[in-house]
Amino acid sequence: LSDWSSDVCSSDLGDDLQKLVVTDAHRKSVRAISQHNLVLLLGAPAAGKSTIGASLAIGAADIWQCSTIRATSPEDIQRHLNPAESQFFWIDDAWGNTQYQRQTAEAWNKMFPLMQGAMRKGTRFLLTSRDYIWRAAQHDLKLQAIPELSRSQVVINVQELSTQEKAQILYNHLKLGDQPMGFRTAIKAYLPEIGR
Repeated sequence: LSDWSSDVCSSDLGDDLQKLVVTDAHRKSVRAISQHNLVLLLGAPAAGKSTIGASLAIGAADIWQCSTIRATSPEDIQRHLNPAESQFFWIDDAWGNTQYQRQTAEAWNKMFPLMQGAMRKGTRFLLTSRDYIWRAAQHDLKLQAIPELSRSQVVINVQELSTQEKAQILYNHLKLGDQPMGFRTAIKAYLPEIGR
């Protein structure tokens, strides 16, 4: 995968993928990126956006033989965009990590037509954002230049997960996490209630 060392790729993506539980949000994300070459994953912090992103990045490499570029800005996309190559761009927290970064809006507006052209040639884009940041960003973005941002949104709503999905996510995080054994032992009796 481009722009990742193999150690970072195997450890970071591997950890995320081991914890993956296929949810409705995951299935919708796969459909969106397959149909529109773009998916915008929206959700609260720790809702699972990065885990779904890791799954889509690996899928892009396997299914479409795409190189994956983890971009951090519109300028980063422009620097790496190559229409002669099959590419998958993953942009986490596209409009800010914890608050909306208004100063990036104009750079995104300039990038949207280039992204639109690249998508027509098969380049795929995964963007993530916290839902409240996306709501703030929409006022400054020229969304008519890239209508897929509106058509291919997937909202990860933790409250809508089934009891079984919540229990499996909790189990995976405890089994594969780095919590001390004392912590795991102390919470064991509470897990059925927590998983609801």
